[in-house]
Parts: sequence; structure tokens; C-alpha cells
Amino acid sequence: MDQSPFTTPRGSLSSSIGNAAELEANLTLSDKLRVFKSSSFDPSAYVASKSRSMNEKEIRHLCAYLVDLKKASAEEMRKSVLANYSSFIR
Repeated sequence: MDQSPFTTPRGSLSSSIGNAAELEANLTLSDKLRVFKSSSFDPSAYVASKSRSMNEKEIRHLCAYLVDLKKASAEEMRKSVLANYSSFIR
């Protein structure tokens, strides 16, 4: 499995998340969440594939990274609702 570094708000680590090109680019939140939007997304398979070769510390960092993505996604949704409030209340 490809071992590529990625940066989280808590630091960087070597992991199997994405490929080097994805990780070095400044991806938008939408790009980062694209894998989760697929109709064929399997959470169990995703976690298994990402954690197979990771140690405990890397898994904890991955968990923190995913929690941060969740928070960013919620904030993005909140901003979208506020920006389009009249459309949402109709």
C-alpha cells in the first residue's frame, strides 16, 4: 500500500490516505469529502484499507484528521445555510 505523508492540524505523518499528488495539492473541502459522497462508499472497507498498515499513533492521527474534516464540513454546511437562508426556509 502507498505510504504518503499528509498534514493534519495536529502535524504530519506517514499514512495510506490518498496518493502523493492529492496530498501535496491544496484540496478544497469538497475534494477531500468526495470519497465519502460516492453511492458505493463502504465505511468499513474504507477504515480497513486505511488502517491495515498503520500503527496506533497513526490511527489516532487519522481519527483526529477525520474529526477535523467532520467539523469543517459542518461549518461549511452552516455557512451555506446562512448564505441561502431564504431558500432553506421555503
